[in-house]
Amino acid sequence: MSYNIETRSITEFVTDSKIKLPRFQRRSTWTAKQNFELAISIFQEYPVGVVIINDEGHTSWLLDGRQRRSALKDLRANPDLVYEWARRYIKFKPNQDINEVKTLFWEKIDAYLQQEETDDDELETTEDAFVSDSNSYAEDDLGEDINKLRQRDGLKTLLEIILMVHQRIANIGKWERIFADLNRYIERPPYAPKREGFKIIPEKLREFLLDYKKNVGTPTKDNFYMHIDDSAAIKTGKEKEFRYLVEQKWEDIEHIVQVISKSEQIITDARIGVILLKNVTPLDAQNIFSRINSGGTQLKAEELLSAKPFWNEKVIVGDAKMLELVKDLYTRLGVEVPKDGNVVRWDYGATLISRIKDDHLFFEDYREVKKTQEIDMTQITLGFKLISSYFNKGMSAVVVNELERNKQISWGSSIDDLVNDVNTISEILNKNEFFRYLRSWKKSFYKLFGAAPTLEFVTILLYDWKEKGCPRVEYHQQNIMHLLEMPKYYLIESLLSIV
Repeated sequence: MSYNIETRSITEFVTDSKIKLPRFQRRSTWTAKQNFELAISIFQEYPVGVVIINDEGHTSWLLDGRQRRSALKDLRANPDLVYEWARRYIKFKPNQDINEVKTLFWEKIDAYLQQEETDDDELETTEDAFVSDSNSYAEDDLGEDINKLRQRDGLKTLLEIILMVHQRIANIGKWERIFADLNRYIERPPYAPKREGFKIIPEKLREFLLDYKKNVGTPTKDNFYMHIDDSAAIKTGKEKEFRYLVEQKWEDIEHIVQVISKSEQIITDARIGVILLKNVTPLDAQNIFSRINSGGTQLKAEELLSAKPFWNEKVIVGDAKMLELVKDLYTRLGVEVPKDGNVVRWDYGATLISRIKDDHLFFEDYREVKKTQEIDMTQITLGFKLISSYFNKGMSAVVVNELERNKQISWGSSIDDLVNDVNTISEILNKNEFFRYLRSWKKSFYKLFGAAPTLEFVTILLYDWKEKGCPRVEYHQQNIMHLLEMPKYYLIESLLSIV
C-alpha cells in the first residue's frame, strides 16, 4: 500500500469524473446548518477538512467525504439551494426586507465565527491608509489586515448570492425571474430547455452566465445581446423589444454575472485536503480512517469492499426475486438505488441473510424491520462473514477481503447454492423438538450467542451435512446426538447447559 497527501481545488474535486461513489453509501444526514456552515468556511477561506480516496487505477473510490462533496457540488452549482440553506440557518422570511436580511446575515455570521461585529467601513480601509505612515504597520500586520479584507469580501459575495435569489415568488428566485422575462424573446434558451417546459434550471443558468463571462471578459449590453443571439437566437421581429428589455434590466443582469463569476473564482481558489491511497486493503483503510476521523462513524470492512473493483463486477441474475431484494436493500438503507439496475458481487453478500429462511433459528431478517427504522448494519456484515466462513474457513476482516482471490466461487451460483443449503439445514433442524423449543424463545442464535459462535456452528453443520451426502430426510434424528458429542459443537453444549 502507498499513499499521497495532497490538496485539490474544490472545483476539481467536485467535477472529477474519475471519482466514483462506492456501491454502498452512507445515509445522507447533513442538515441545512451543516451545509451553510461549510459555505461560510469556503467564502471565509477556512479549511474544509480532509477526504479519503482510494485510487484503483482507472477509478478512484471516495471512501470518506461523500456528504461534503455533495454539499460542495450544490454550493457551486445551485444558488437556489445556497439560499435555502441560508434561510433556514439565518431564519429570515422569504419576503423579508433586504436590509433586514443583511443585518441578520452579519449577526449570524459574526456569532458563528465568534468575533465582534466589525463595521464594514472600518474594514474597507483604502490603500492610502496603509501607506500613509510607514511605521504604522509591521509587515505581518499589513498582511493580516489584507487577509481580513479578502475574507470579509468573500462573505459579502456569499451574501450577494442570497440577495440575488431573495424574495422568491412561487419558488422562482429574483435572478431567475429576470431571465424568465427575457425568454419571451428567445427561441431556444439553453438554461430553460423545451423538454422542461421552458422552466429555468438554476444550474444551467449559472453555466450559461459563466460561459458568457468567459467569452466576453467585461460584460456590456452589446456583447450580451450578441451572446444571446449566437447561443439562443433572438426571435425574428423581436430584436427591438429584446434590446429595450436588456436596457431596462442591464444593471441587475450585470450584477448577477459578477456575483456568479466571483463566487466561481472563490470556490475554484478554495482547497480541500486529499489522502490518496493506492490499492489499499479494507483493513488498512479502516485503520487510516479511524486515526484521522475519530469522531466519525467507523467504516465497516463490508462498506469498504463496495469500493473495490472486484466487488463491483456485474453478475448475470436469472432470478427476479434477487433484483427485488437488491432494490429493497438500498431503499431500506436510505441511499440511492443504483441507477444501472445491475446486481454486483457486493449485493450478494449484502442480501444473503435476507435470503435465509430459518424461521429466526440462526439469524434475524432485516426485511422485517419497520421502514421507519434503520437496518442494523450487522445483518449485512453477517452475510459477508458467512460466505467467508464457508468458502475461506474464516470470518475476520482479512479473510473476508481474501474472498476476491478465491477462484472456486462462482458469483452468484455458488452463493445461491449456499443459501439453498442453509435453508435446507434450517428446515431439517426446525423439525427437531429441541430446536423448536429454542425458537419459542423468540431469539435467534445470533442474538443469544453472537456472530462468531453462530457462524461457526452453521459452517460446521453444513460441512458435516455435505460429508453425509446432503440427506434431506431424517437428518436431525440420525445426526443431532452425533453432533452434540463432537467437541467443536460447543454452541450446542452451551444451549444444553442452559436448558
